[in-house]
Amino acid sequence: MKSALIVDDHPVIRSMIKFVLRELGFKRIHEATRGDEVLSMFREHRPDVLLLDLGLPGLNGLDVLDRIKSEKTRCRV
Repeated sequence: MKSALIVDDHPVIRSMIKFVLRELGFKRIHEATRGDEVLSMFREHRPDVLLLDLGLPGLNGLDVLDRIKSEKTRCRV
């Protein structure tokens, strides 16, 4: 079962991405709105795909990306 984590602080953007992912067959779709929420959600849900906004409150997307890369995961960002 394909899973995704959408990280964006704009609800309309998250909704549109979620719609597209459902059309592509993703069943488990999780959402975060702040950069400092991502790592705990990432570890909990282990998504196949992470859609990451770069301009996030709390921790910017590039910092999140660096931390995700250190996790040695097969997740596509």
